[in-house]
Amino acid sequence: MPCSRDQRMDSLGDKEVMSISDHFFVPDAAPCLALVVCYRPSVPQTTGEGLSGGTARQRDESWRDALDKADWPLFNRLWDWRGERARAEGIPPYLS
Repeated sequence: MPCSRDQRMDSLGDKEVMSISDHFFVPDAAPCLALVVCYRPSVPQTTGEGLSGGTARQRDESWRDALDKADWPLFNRLWDWRGERARAEGIPPYLS
């Protein structure tokens, strides 16, 4: 049974979404769309620094080391495509 966008967002509210991929397939002439959401529990902020002017959480950007110089043009094209798709669907890029 389909659920609303609010229900989907509520179910992910306390989780950090790592990736979302979609899979479209047509078994027995019935089109189907499956979404695979990979997530992990959010780590609560324990430093006491938050909206009151504390420092921002550091992003783990170690994944950048996995890309060779030749990989960056494709990565950038995919990044742009993902952003365009998200804008067209009216959702944040991390959900597309």
